[in-house]
Amino acid sequence: MINWPLLENNIAFGHVLNNASGFDLSRVVSRGNEAYGNFRGFEMNIGESYGDVAFDNVDAGIYVDTGSGLTLIDGARIWTNGIGVEAATFSNQSLRLTNSLIYGNTKTGVTVSDSNIVELINNTIYQPVGDALIVTRTQTRFRCSTTSSV
Repeated sequence: MINWPLLENNIAFGHVLNNASGFDLSRVVSRGNEAYGNFRGFEMNIGESYGDVAFDNVDAGIYVDTGSGLTLIDGARIWTNGIGVEAATFSNQSLRLTNSLIYGNTKTGVTVSDSNIVELINNTIYQPVGDALIVTRTQTRFRCSTTSSV
């Protein structure tokens, strides 16, 4: 873990106007936070997330935004959002999504586009409607290991 500020055990809900996020984080360690009923649950630009929960958000449960560095999401529980995890337009950024449960989102479980390095390791994605995983325009490396999707 990098020595960044810690945001722990908070709840954010009801932020739906002007594409608002429950948590908008950059260079922060987020642990055990919960976001629901927002436009986006979490918006991350480089940082670490451990055991965060995102549900019932209009757009994405967790949205990984432009930056340069690593965003780590570990042990997340993400359900009934538009998209579970969306990572977009981050040519110099890496995403590592591990040990997470992603299910029942209305469009997609995980969407990755225009990415540099992406690792999906030991996740469960249950997506009865839409797509479990969409990957487009990955530039350098994409690794998916022990990830179950339905």
